[in-house]
Amino acid sequence: MIQLQFLNYLLKTKDSSILLVNNLNEDFFSDYKNEYNFIINHLREYGNIPDSITFLNNFPSFDIIEVSESPDFLIDKLYEDKNTRV
Repeated sequence: MIQLQFLNYLLKTKDSSILLVNNLNEDFFSDYKNEYNFIINHLREYGNIPDSITFLNNFPSFDIIEVSESPDFLIDKLYEDKNTRV
């Protein structure tokens, strides 16, 4: 669930710095690798995170949810999630 929360956070805030500052890569998104890579490729090609409509056109079954957790919480939980899978 944390992977879904984080991707929704990105789509809502469009804050790409959180990816760079925390050295996040596709290894953190085992359940959503294609979705993560789409966001990263869009960021590289167009300079921004895609909006929800563009994203849903490519991933129509993706669940858009409300995320109100802090970025620090999301990052901590992403690292925990990744470390439990290693």
